Amino acid sequence: MTTVLGEFFYYIGDCNDSTVLQDIKENFIKQMQLLEANGWNGMCPTEIDCNVNNTQVTCGAISGKKRDVHIVLDYLRSKRSTHEIRVEITLATTWYDFNSTAGSTFYFLEEVQKDVFNVMKELAISGNLTVGDLNPDANSFTLGYSSPDCPEGNIVRWSTLTCGKAIFFYSIYK
Repeated sequence: MTTVLGEFFYYIGDCNDSTVLQDIKENFIKQMQLLEANGWNGMCPTEIDCNVNNTQVTCGAISGKKRDVHIVLDYLRSKRSTHEIRVEITLATTWYDFNSTAGSTFYFLEEVQKDVFNVMKELAISGNLTVGDLNPDANSFTLGYSSPDCPEGNIVRWSTLTCGKAIFFYSIYK
């Protein structure tokens, strides 16, 4: 399996309001289910893999560029509503035998992940990720690097894109 971490932000909203966070999660899952139903097979395959309980929406940093320490402290004490609301996305693709080299397979799956992430960004631009008065910032969409995942104690064999036991040799010099 290959995974990549992505994220985007709502820069307006109240992170103390669990209803706001729940609404963002529910709308996000709804959009992923719609993509699944409209040809993006594997986007949101089952309720076990794709549900609000495994969707992470957290408070990010405080927005704003106030420089005066006293203003910032008063601001922090008064409200937390300008915390960024961060939506974290983990895109996972399963390795299949595409009758190509392991590197080609990895890069193909990486492109699939990029395509899916771009579709999510388009959802934001078109307003489908808008919840109430909250709009995600389309410029905040960030995608990390794809990385093969292996069970603990295993490493990737890049020649075959399979996982194998990790063997480490330690040498003690006197």
